[in-house]
Amino acid sequence: MKTDTKLEINVGTGGKLVMFQSGVIVPSSREMFRAISRVRKRDIVGEGAYGVVYKLVLKDDSVFAVKKLKQCLENQRSFENELNTLATVKHRNLVRLRGFCTAPQSKLLIYDFLPNGSVDELLHEKSTELKVVNWVIRYRVAIGVARGLAYLHHGCDPSIIHGDISSTNILLDHHFEPHISDFGLAKLLDSSDTHITATVGGTFGYIAPEYAKTGQATEKVDVYSYGVLLLEILSGRRPTDDFFTVTEDHVNLAGWVRNLCKEGHESDVVDTYLKDRTPYEELRLLLEVACQCVSLLPQDRPSMTKVVEALETLTDNIESVSSSSCLQTPNSELWRSVGETTSFNSGSFRFCNELFNQADVLEAGFVGIKGEPFLFDLAL
Repeated sequence: MKTDTKLEINVGTGGKLVMFQSGVIVPSSREMFRAISRVRKRDIVGEGAYGVVYKLVLKDDSVFAVKKLKQCLENQRSFENELNTLATVKHRNLVRLRGFCTAPQSKLLIYDFLPNGSVDELLHEKSTELKVVNWVIRYRVAIGVARGLAYLHHGCDPSIIHGDISSTNILLDHHFEPHISDFGLAKLLDSSDTHITATVGGTFGYIAPEYAKTGQATEKVDVYSYGVLLLEILSGRRPTDDFFTVTEDHVNLAGWVRNLCKEGHESDVVDTYLKDRTPYEELRLLLEVACQCVSLLPQDRPSMTKVVEALETLTDNIESVSSSSCLQTPNSELWRSVGETTSFNSGSFRFCNELFNQADVLEAGFVGIKGEPFLFDLAL
């Protein structure tokens, strides 16, 4: 058997390693350098446009994730962005930066290791032990990502735009709590600016139309990407699934959903497993929120704080039950009436608009809903 001896990370000489003090035991620089020198190709756990991620195991069995950034000018800026934001930004739904390393040959970011992989793997990998992802976990991902983005947009000063929200950039801990990762495209938005101009990044299928055209990133760009993520959670389909190329009417998930809603077939968006076992009202709420988020016009999209307000009306109901007890069969007739009572084709839903109009902006750094939950009639 061929031994895997090729050096994956070369810090050379003159490297600098910094570990942030965060209330937990911090390994020494010597321990970290030794572990980094033992990293091999077999330790790769992910790879994206900005770098390769390795699983790093120390002798005491503590585990970290190390991202080795690719060498180019744009990624140098990305590295500085990550340091300047993640070192100070803390939220339960953001991946935690534990340290960094700069060396002539390599630039590394050191994170907490999240053992359950990405949402992309959870939803789409056939080898996953969780063959079908239940509603409780899907909702937990939806609300957690919304909270994390709301904090970046409204709880940080200056505001932070992620710029590349996708299922591959949402990582899961032991309890399937989501953590937003990869701030390689994150930009600090000065309070005097209404937008920032940057090289267009993002993941195909999640990119807002105006971002692709102008390169101007605003908070509404993240809202659009989040809406696509919600549709992915509801449908179980990747945003650029081959399924969408069968006809010329749509080329991605958002386009397919718009077409279905226009034709009054919005129930086809939800995968069969969820539709047969999840309360209709809960699915309908997430679908309507998702469709508002992927509105073609940025001004028609809600803020992430208002999205959180809407989704948290379901929190007590969903999180208080076990995954087995939420396997309820809704009335299929309700789905048939949705198209008759909701203006999906206009991209502006009466139910969501009424809910969003009542929503107050949440306090910075919130972890729960502000005030009392809304009382509304889901049969409207």
